Amino acid sequence: MRKLIGLVLLAVLALCAFACSTSNVGDTLAPDFEDRNTAFAVDAESTGLGTYEPALSVETRGDATVVTVNATSARDLAAVAFNVKYDATRFSPERVEMGSFLGSEEEVLSFSLTNQDGIVPVSIVQANGLGALPVAGNGTLAKVYFRNSPFTGSRGVSSSPSGDNNRVDDLELTGVTTQYLEWTEKNAGDYNIDGVVSAQDLTPIGVNFGQQVATSSNPAILRIVDGSGDGTINVQDLTTIGVNFGHKITGYVLYTEEDGSPVGGDIWAVRAEQPKIENSPMRYKVEIDPAEMGSLTFWVAPAANDDLGNPGPKSNVAEAIVFDPGAPVAPSNLTAEGGETIGNRNVLLTWTPSTSNDIKEYVIEWKASTDPDTAFAVYATKAGPQDTQITVNNGAFTEQSYDFRIYAVDREVPSNNSALSNVASATPYIPPIPVVGAPVNVTAVPSGSPLSIDLTWEPNPDGLASRYRLYRKGPGDPGFSQILQTPNSGVLNYTDSNGLTEGQTYEYYLTGVDASSNEGAPGLTVSSMPSQAIAFEITNLTTSKYTHFNGGGEDPANLSLTCSISPDSVNWSANPPGSGSFSNQSNSGATWTPANGAPKGQVVITAQASKGAQNDSATITLIVTDLDMNTTDGGVIGAYPDLFSGSYLEPLADGGAISTKSLSEVTAGKVVLMKKWESW
Repeated sequence: MRKLIGLVLLAVLALCAFACSTSNVGDTLAPDFEDRNTAFAVDAESTGLGTYEPALSVETRGDATVVTVNATSARDLAAVAFNVKYDATRFSPERVEMGSFLGSEEEVLSFSLTNQDGIVPVSIVQANGLGALPVAGNGTLAKVYFRNSPFTGSRGVSSSPSGDNNRVDDLELTGVTTQYLEWTEKNAGDYNIDGVVSAQDLTPIGVNFGQQVATSSNPAILRIVDGSGDGTINVQDLTTIGVNFGHKITGYVLYTEEDGSPVGGDIWAVRAEQPKIENSPMRYKVEIDPAEMGSLTFWVAPAANDDLGNPGPKSNVAEAIVFDPGAPVAPSNLTAEGGETIGNRNVLLTWTPSTSNDIKEYVIEWKASTDPDTAFAVYATKAGPQDTQITVNNGAFTEQSYDFRIYAVDREVPSNNSALSNVASATPYIPPIPVVGAPVNVTAVPSGSPLSIDLTWEPNPDGLASRYRLYRKGPGDPGFSQILQTPNSGVLNYTDSNGLTEGQTYEYYLTGVDASSNEGAPGLTVSSMPSQAIAFEITNLTTSKYTHFNGGGEDPANLSLTCSISPDSVNWSANPPGSGSFSNQSNSGATWTPANGAPKGQVVITAQASKGAQNDSATITLIVTDLDMNTTDGGVIGAYPDLFSGSYLEPLADGGAISTKSLSEVTAGKVVLMKKWESW
């Protein structure tokens, strides 16, 4: 983890070196070391995550010096933040090496800068959820490596926040009899909201590491800690600390003219007088008297210390309110516009605002043009006092005319409403719903299962369907009925076996349904009869003989096939090919004769039978031998040498006729398979 963060900070250092040296205003960060014998010190800052005592050890190695910061007497320590102070007239920091006391590189976040005049800020915090636990005892926190030569970088000082991301954007004037300026402080990188961007701001990242801003228990605070703005508390938020390091807010200055001088010439709203509410952003609320100040327009800008030579960016404009007696003047010239450029179910309302100064808001009312005037209802969204238009969006809008009117609400007396504006009418644009195309290449055929029909299809090229509906019409049905809705558009087949009758024809069509449940037009109608009621299968395959001589003139094997239902066709084949030939092939049998000189061994005969969409196959094994058993001595008995060897007949090793040897002598030590004997 620390290695990754170090890479992030390499880019940060150059930026921070520039940002922290753009002003000579404010507190100098570098300490003074009057005692030449004391060149280093450590200043520990509280993180709220445990306690410890820091201790320094200094080792000089030639032209380099290493300062080691140790934690002693630590208790429940999960985060540290400290500044290693050094004599910048004699030393210059080069790098920081983090210790492992609080956790391994994969368990902690760390932060340091080596471009500050007189201090090296360091922070280490255990990252939430990565395994490290609070520690106790003594251990090394970090080592800071120095060159023994004067620091040549810019003189670091604390300064006012800069950049547009530190611009207050919610300045507003509130109150009626007594008016106030209110706003939320913005100081990018000040994650612990103490007014200054420092090493301590690493702690909120570690404590909230990995959290999503939107789903957190306190999104207002986590939006501040999410310095990168990516919605997650992660290492990217370290960059904001580095870029803004040293930025400080002592308070805010006030302007009454955009290009004028600060009111009073000094800080107007002092931060120390505005304590932060726990677990909330820093809010300012200051009473003003526009009449006494002679202005109705106000801005604020952040400042560090009392020298206002370089305040931060100016806020948005807030305008004071001059209250008028009685009800506000009604807004006028209301117009309403719908159409494709305005947007789906949108109506754009524009008007001339009330001439009264004390408007709190405008209230929009609407109704269908065909409804009576008593049907006007308040639209949920109200417009602000400076608004002159609003887009009304309502999911209940249909493609018809709607009437709109508005009135102004008095700020001082909210029940004191203006008269109604004129009524304006418009028809919202509602885009036509694309018609979902039906599936294509639909087929219906008898299934391989009894009394079933297999249906297949392909998606329509328009890609609008999110699912499909299948409709069926059977014999005697008055019309088509839905029998299936697929869970998604990936289902492209279905087997219908629900109450089908053998020999009857069934018709089908499919429709596509989009994500909004809009159903398209039916596709082409297909039809089929179901498969046979009885499952089709081969029940028996036999042969008139098993063993064949390959010398020619051999009697064929008569093959017989029996099926549960008379098949439509039977295909006969032998493997290996060329071992013999078929004749008299039919749906109930065939004859097979071995070829002259066919290789000895097994021949597998296969019968492939089909009935409609159903099919089945069966095999039987025949034997081809090159031994002629029809010898002059009355025949030689053949036997396998053992039960598992060989795939064809072999003669007995000692030969001889059955008339001269007993069967026990001939078959001694052998296995005789009697079902294999043939007459030759």
